[in-house]
Amino acid sequence: MPKHVIDFMKAVPTTWDETVLIDGYPGKYVVLARRHADRWYIAGINAEKEEKELTIHLPMLAGEKWQLYVDNKDRTAQYQEIPARKDKLVKVTLQADGGFLIVGQ
Repeated sequence: MPKHVIDFMKAVPTTWDETVLIDGYPGKYVVLARRHADRWYIAGINAEKEEKELTIHLPMLAGEKWQLYVDNKDRTAQYQEIPARKDKLVKVTLQADGGFLIVGQ
């Protein structure tokens, strides 16, 4: 695994203060937000064989940029910092049988 994945796994909390369902449909996909202290972790997974494009509203996030971890079509892990938008909308692509994670405060 790339260094950014290993570093994240070392730092991810094991307990949560709050969990919120953002979007989803049973057996197809889910987007959940979990909070530990003042940091939010928004995870999405796709259980289908086709990629999905989602636009999700994340009103719980502040800050000027958020961290995005996502898998590419070839299953390699990608990390990027994305600028926060005033409308708190984020457009993400969920690969088939893939997922993403957004971290922010």
